[in-house]
Amino acid sequence: MFILTRRPWKNDPKIRISTNTRLAIVEKFNLTDLLTDYINVRQIVIDDNGSYTVERVKKQLYEEVFRFWTSEWIDNDPPVLRGRTFSDVATEVGKLRQDHPGSKRGRDGKINRARRSGQPVYYKLTLNEKGKCLQLTCCDKNSSSVDEAYVDSKEKLADWEFLYRAVRYYDHRERTRVTEYNTAQIIQAARRRIVKWAKNGSDGKDICLLTAAEDRVRDFEPLLLAKDFLARTT
Repeated sequence: MFILTRRPWKNDPKIRISTNTRLAIVEKFNLTDLLTDYINVRQIVIDDNGSYTVERVKKQLYEEVFRFWTSEWIDNDPPVLRGRTFSDVATEVGKLRQDHPGSKRGRDGKINRARRSGQPVYYKLTLNEKGKCLQLTCCDKNSSSVDEAYVDSKEKLADWEFLYRAVRYYDHRERTRVTEYNTAQIIQAARRRIVKWAKNGSDGKDICLLTAAEDRVRDFEPLLLAKDFLARTT
């Protein structure tokens, strides 16, 4: 015997919500704006006849919201955008064929390890915060400048090919960094709403629940890509 149970239109106060099946209809409706944000941030192309249907994306969002989390967790502050690391902006292009001339020596008389023969050399790409200036620097792992005359390249590529590779790598890492942050903002906003609904209940009389300003995502981090800068300047 199968018993068909309907999802409640609203929830009473002081309940524990640990899965999307515990969300009332009115509550799910009031997460729709975040679902739209989620689709936009992750640049998902909805195809009702393909892999990404609205229902599948909605399920994906719920899975992220309730992963190792329930409404009993009240600390759901907005995330912090992590800074770019060296590995985010630098791609290896070769190795030093000799100790780099002009390198400072330590008290032991030896030059810094990063400046010695055989150590990796990188192209480090810098794009300013407004996407208006791009700089490509040949450097060691400590970001100190390296003269390309002393570099043995792993591959015989033209300058434009090295630039293309550096841009593609930078954009991949930047897209990941910004998308993770903006997605985390959406997840935390959803959790803050659910915590309040679990505590106070949801009013089934009005399908549009009042959402406080702090429970919305007001400022998404813009995605500034190096390829877009090059497209504007070439």
